[in-house]
Amino acid sequence: MTARQAKWYTHAFKQFNINITLQLYCNNQYSINLAQNPVYHHNTKHIDIAYHYTRSCLINNIFQLAYVSIKDNPADIMTKGLTNDLHSQFTQLLGYFIRERVSD
Repeated sequence: MTARQAKWYTHAFKQFNINITLQLYCNNQYSINLAQNPVYHHNTKHIDIAYHYTRSCLINNIFQLAYVSIKDNPADIMTKGLTNDLHSQFTQLLGYFIRERVSD
């Protein structure tokens, strides 16, 4: 779905004579390596044919993939249990500020 949206945005910008290449961030290095250099072996034979569209978009420079570590990925606030430090860091990155509760 992200590949389809990236292609839509790229096409929309081209209508305004703006050529862009989107940068998509992923926290899984194996997935990035597989997308950039597909190797057929036992672990990848289950990949559905529909996902080859993503690789096609990557080859056609619709977007680029980049690695982001777990310590720098603010999207994890929505999907993972985090330590207090990471939670505070990511909420600040997203523009939210958490007030400390004052106990009576």
